[in-house]
Amino acid sequence: MLKKIVAVMCFMFILSSICFADEVASNTTTSELNPQDANAYINRGMIYESKHQYDLAIADFNKAIELNPRNETAYVKRGMNYFGMRQNDLAIADFNKAIELNPQNATNYIKRGMIYENKHQYDLAIADYNETIDLNPQFVNAYTNRGGIYMKKGQLNLAMADFNKAIELNPQNETAYANRGIIYGSMSQKDLAIADYNKAIELNPQNPANYIIRGITYESKHQYDLAIADFNKIIELNPQNPQNFIAYDNRGNAYKDQRQLASALADYREAIKLNPQYAYAYYDQAAVLNALGMKAEAINSVKQFLQYASPGDALIAKAKQYIIELGGQL
Repeated sequence: MLKKIVAVMCFMFILSSICFADEVASNTTTSELNPQDANAYINRGMIYESKHQYDLAIADFNKAIELNPRNETAYVKRGMNYFGMRQNDLAIADFNKAIELNPQNATNYIKRGMIYENKHQYDLAIADYNETIDLNPQFVNAYTNRGGIYMKKGQLNLAMADFNKAIELNPQNETAYANRGIIYGSMSQKDLAIADYNKAIELNPQNPANYIIRGITYESKHQYDLAIADFNKIIELNPQNPQNFIAYDNRGNAYKDQRQLASALADYREAIKLNPQYAYAYYDQAAVLNALGMKAEAINSVKQFLQYASPGDALIAKAKQYIIELGGQL
């Protein structure tokens, strides 16, 4: 179950909930713009930003900073656009300047923390989320984001405390319920996990990630029909989503456990078709191929798992032993 949850955590976007969206300024055309008004450039830059025209937006924020080097908003907006362009170091430099200009603005710390998190600089991110909470103890997303990092670091008690606080402050926080459910699942408190996933789905029935983690939990409880229903729902929500390989792989596992081998094999093949480098689909497929008497194909499937598995994957040793048991050679 753990390997599936790890894959899901890569698939979904629930570990951090901070949103960089801002209100878009009213239309400001070039002909209307006052060339000496820094705010006019900021407003137009926000329009460019809303259209994902980051280069044009940054040019306007540059001009605003040139006109007023102490304009906190211009640095924040430019930093957000650098982040949108994945220029994280430039984004952090702008948020550093914004914080220098206004060290009491909690929002700037949480945004910088999000960028540090994106760079896997988790301790720096936690420090920024801590500062956000110190400045504004009611800032829900700071608890949610910090809890997400504690999860990544394996500090589950701290993560649980943050998600509990986030839910206390905002009982409509889908992300906190989903992440708390993952923690309950890791503690083998599966019914509590499902209750949290149910709540997350109630709050956002369009988020496929919540169905994935609930389906995996049902599967681990041998409630295969409920698991299959969740994986079906994911595919139903967006049949063309290339990320559906995870739903197909897990539905294949549920079919396999019900001895519906043909259906399982069809799902594994669909998962591989959607993502030919998804190692676990090859590993899962091998057992079905072997059960169907297709030993050579099973050996090849395990070898493909080895080809795509991440270094250090716990299943690598088991996969090598499986090849030998099947009569293959490494």
